[in-house]
Amino acid sequence: MLRAIWMAIYFFAYLLFLIPSIARIKKLKKKGEEQEVNTLLHQISCAWGKHIIRQTGSTVQVSGTKNLPEGPVLFVSNHQGYFDIPLLFGFIDKPKGFIAKKELGNVPLFGKWIPRMKSVFIDRGNPRQSIRAFQQAFEIMKTGYSMVIFPESARSKGPHMLPFKPASLRLAIKSGVPIVPVAIDGSYRIWEANKYAVKPSEVFIHVFEPIYPKQLSKEEQANLSDTIQHQIKSFLEDKDRSAFGSSDG
Repeated sequence: MLRAIWMAIYFFAYLLFLIPSIARIKKLKKKGEEQEVNTLLHQISCAWGKHIIRQTGSTVQVSGTKNLPEGPVLFVSNHQGYFDIPLLFGFIDKPKGFIAKKELGNVPLFGKWIPRMKSVFIDRGNPRQSIRAFQQAFEIMKTGYSMVIFPESARSKGPHMLPFKPASLRLAIKSGVPIVPVAIDGSYRIWEANKYAVKPSEVFIHVFEPIYPKQLSKEEQANLSDTIQHQIKSFLEDKDRSAFGSSDG
């Protein structure tokens, strides 16, 4: 429980520490220096993610980063717990934002930072707003930024997966950007598995080879959601982690 209290204090204190960066970002945007904005946001989010995870005492092992193509991609990841966002920010070295559920906008300070980090809110109960959110995300990707989506739409809170919502991938296919599946294994043990006490965990992240929607047949496109879900599920069920290197945490 003490670690959880410390994590809450650290979380909000770190966000307060970042406030001066807002002015710098605004200045760069006024000058039209989009690449510099992307670089600065990536540095901020990467440092934030690593600091948050390290405060939990967890170790993180990542494989498959050689599969990352140049340019923006849509990351499609399973969603085990709240710490998935800092994990992906901190340990996949590619500028990225998130398609985040609207409820995160109510979190003090963090809710204000989400749109500044080139992330967008989605209301899954509102189909029209969901479409607008994905369109906004694809506009962001045109600036060179990648995006992350959790098609389960909710945390599984365990090692299992929830069914994917295929609508998001249908929109991704239309956009034509490369789709990179990502598997996260063990993040739920940091928080959700402990009756919401923070405990160290060993987390594994695997980046799969990119999928290029334009190269798929119509049948393959129609089955893409199931294909990616099966791909990630197979990784989670296979507990051989010999492909991973040393821990980082």
